[in-house]
Parts: sequence; structure tokens; C-alpha cells
Amino acid sequence: MNVIAIETTGPFASVAIINDNNDLEEIMGDEKMNHLKNVVPMIQTLLERNDLTMEDVDLIAVSRGPGSFTGIRIGVSTARALSQATGIPVMAIPTLAAFGCGEGEEGELVCPLLDARRSQVYAGAYRDFEEVVEGGPYMLDEFLEKLVPYNNILFVGDGLGAYEERVQAWAEAHGKTYRCEEVYQSAGNVAEYAVDTCTEESLLTYDKVQPDYMRRPEAERKREAQLKGEPWHG
Repeated sequence: MNVIAIETTGPFASVAIINDNNDLEEIMGDEKMNHLKNVVPMIQTLLERNDLTMEDVDLIAVSRGPGSFTGIRIGVSTARALSQATGIPVMAIPTLAAFGCGEGEEGELVCPLLDARRSQVYAGAYRDFEEVVEGGPYMLDEFLEKLVPYNNILFVGDGLGAYEERVQAWAEAHGKTYRCEEVYQSAGNVAEYAVDTCTEESLLTYDKVQPDYMRRPEAERKREAQLKGEPWHG
């Protein structure tokens, strides 16, 4: 099965292909938040490198969120457009699960932390392809409290850019064995997750592919507060 994977929920867009021989190749852009410009050319480059065309592709996997709202929209829209034009089915992959299951060593509890601002994160905890703490939006302290029973923890994601010192202080205060790696979401993880979890029920037509923001965009929440005459605190 030839799979194209699209990841645009993080700072850097990436695309990947897994071919019939289960070989994985990935390209990651080097420009932050320039997904719209980069995604389609990167897909074309990967197809050419692997001597493939869209007619050879069996599945499009797209990271559906959470993450950057604009990035999610770009990735999902690209997957929809490709699927509509070709009839290729789509898998809408949960970003946190693909990230958490694709990083770390055997037995390590992998915790993706995506910065949602104002001490909030999109986060979850995964060990050996099992979701240990449900992925979702959390206050940072709320999420860390859920990790108290666990040890041997790997924290990853752009949330470390804002909260690494707080994560380290919590881990050391609780005597945890841990490490932090500021790596980002990758299409390679999305592709491998799609191959490992693909079922007939998970295959979608283009019109059924939906983003998962996990909360409404800030602009919508701000406008709602204004219409109600309420102060906006973000």
C-alpha cells in the first residue's frame, strides 16, 4: 500500500510516503508556518523521488489536530482536495496519538505538549501504542497532575518552548525519571500510525474529513464575548 501523509499542525509542515515495500521517506519544510506554500510541492517531490504518481497512491493520511488552527485547515483542505480529485480515501489521524505513539523508546511514557497559550496545552500520554492519559486540552498543571502515578517520561512538542522549566520543576519535585526533547509533529509518524491502525471503517471520502480543533478558534470566542458584552481574557 502506498500512503501519502500530511502534517501541518505544528510549526513546520511535513509530508511522507510509505511505499509498497514499507519504505518511509519524509520531507519537512524549513520555514515556520509556511505550510500553504510548501505542502503541495513537497508531495510532488516525494512522488517523483519514489517514481510514483497520484494514481499509484492508495491512501491519504492527514493529521487532523489539535495544533495550529490555520495549519490544521491547510492540511485537511489539501487532503480533501486531493481525495476529491482522485477518489483516494482519507484517514483523519489524531495528531496527539500519532505524535505520542511515534516517539520515544519501548516502555517510555511519551507526552506530547502542544502550546495552546496562557498556561494551556494540548496534551496526552502514550506508552507502547496505548493511550494512558486521554489527549485533550488541559491547563498545564492539570495535565501534569495526571502524570503523578507514572515514571520514565518523555516530554515532546513545541509546548516545551514555553513550559519546559515548569515541566522540569514538576518532574524533579516528584522524583520522576524524565527527559525533554523539543521535537515537532512529523508526517512520518502520521504515515506509520495510519498503516498500523487502518481499518475499513477508518477510510473516509473527502466530504467526511473533519478537523479536530479541540476548542473553538480564539477569534470566535472573542467575538462571542463581545456580543454578550463580556470582558475578553483569552
